[in-house]
Parts: sequence; structure tokens; C-alpha cells
Amino acid sequence: MALTIWGMKRTDKMGVMDSDDFLAFVVSKVGQGSVTWVKNVNKAFEAISNHVGETGANDKFPYKSSGVCHVSEGKRSSTEGVSVFFTAKGGQLANIIGVGHHIGSASYELEWQVDGWDTQSKSITL
Repeated sequence: MALTIWGMKRTDKMGVMDSDDFLAFVVSKVGQGSVTWVKNVNKAFEAISNHVGETGANDKFPYKSSGVCHVSEGKRSSTEGVSVFFTAKGGQLANIIGVGHHIGSASYELEWQVDGWDTQSKSITL
């Protein structure tokens, strides 16, 4: 079953996010990127929307006792790539908890993370 992305919408209300809400949310957290970066953020929205439940959740850096999933789009070690970290509550509702980019095959630099997600560092390896 695909995921619904829940978060702060452009209307400043919480709700189901569409692709424009998602892009605005990511930009509000990490700033505006290049045209290619925007395309990769939009691809990340699609990937999360089509993600199957909690498949691939990692418990190395859990958030509120939930495993964390992520999607990455774009080139590794590039300012045009994006990695979005999320929980998949009940396998149906995605909650974005971090945004960053790949710095290695399984390592990431977090540019933003929600308060309470303890990763001990902005650079993480899964």
C-alpha cells in the first residue's frame, strides 16, 4: 500500500501534502536548490508516495521508537541530490523527519532534522 505524506502544508495547516506542499516544506527547511535539485525533490515525493509501508525501515537511528525509512534522488556527493528521511506510521502515513544528501554509498549529511530525532551528528551512516 502506498504512503500518504502528512505535514505542514503551504496553507500553514497540517494535512495531507501534495507535491507543491512537499517542495515548499523541503525548501523551508534547507533552502532553495537548483532546477535539477527541485526535480530530485519532486522525484523524492513520488518515491515516498509509492513507498510500500515500513519496508526498508532502519532502526539504527529510530524516531519515537519507529524505524526510519529514506529515499534518495540525484547524484551522490552532489548539491543536486536529495535524501529525505521519514517514518511510515502504520505503514500508511509518512512523516518527514529529516532532509539531506548522500556523501557516500551509505552515508548522509543531514541539513535539517526534526527536534527529537537523535542522530548524534549531522553526518550519519546507515
